[in-house]
Amino acid sequence: MTATRRKFAVIVVEGDTALPEELYSLLGGLGIEVLGPVNNALDTLRLARDHHPKIAILDSSMEVNLLHDLHGILPTLGVHCLDVSTRDNGTVLPEGIGSVEDNPSPISKNQR
Repeated sequence: MTATRRKFAVIVVEGDTALPEELYSLLGGLGIEVLGPVNNALDTLRLARDHHPKIAILDSSMEVNLLHDLHGILPTLGVHCLDVSTRDNGTVLPEGIGSVEDNPSPISKNQR
């Protein structure tokens, strides 16, 4: 009998700003199943329960109460939360690691 390896999945939860398409391409190119994007708690929780992803990428521009609620609920479902900040120049930077100037290699629209 051959064991089937389950694909790694992430949920993308967007706020007011759409995350760059390059992020989706990068994840897909790594063999990661991208669920979403979604922009509300009900759809996020439905995807988490139905697909059991490892990570939720949360756009920090979303409404603060939604962000707070997802940080409270998703870990109880085994989903780790990664907040990202999108900037006008298309840079995606994980929250809490410093400014763009402090991080020499954020993901950018212009990088591949």
